[in-house]
Parts: sequence; C-alpha cells; structure tokens
Amino acid sequence: MFFANAGAFRLQIRKLVRERQPQWVVLQCEAVTDVDVTAAEMLEQLDNELNAAGTHLAFAEMRSRLKDLTLRRPHDQYGERARALVVAEVDRVACAWREP
Repeated sequence: MFFANAGAFRLQIRKLVRERQPQWVVLQCEAVTDVDVTAAEMLEQLDNELNAAGTHLAFAEMRSRLKDLTLRRPHDQYGERARALVVAEVDRVACAWREP
C-alpha cells in the first residue's frame, strides 16, 4: 500500500461502509508487502473516521515483517493505534465482533 493507491483505497472503504454499515472492517493483509508514510497516514485518518461512525478497523494475516515493524515502532507514523489494530487471525476478529 503506497501513496498512489491510498486515496482510491480510502474511497472504496468509505463507500462499502456507507452502503453496508458494518461494525468491523477487516483488511486481509497477506499480500501487503509494504506501507509507505502516505498510506500509513491515510490508514490512521480512516481509522479515526470509521471509529467516529462506530466502525472498527483491523488488520488480519499481516506479514511478519510489517507486524514486527508496527509493533516495534510505537512512536512513529504507525503510532500506538496501529499496535492495537494488528490482528494475527481473522478468527480472533470474528470472536471480538461476536462479543456484546
């Protein structure tokens, strides 16, 4: 995910959330090999926007390199919020979604 596709990605997620009004948006990240600064900022802004509307953003099956980078760098562009969003398995998100 990088600057060239960040805007289109945001528009697509906004459209889906507007149409379906989900409680969770789970991004399957197995194919994501890198996230640049622009995309990271977009994800943070999108997460804030979705949270304000009652929708939660989570990442599933994030590659080890990205997960390690995110967890290891709590004070850079990924921020503490990214640490809380990392999800190893889709099942864990499904369980959280089912909880009242």
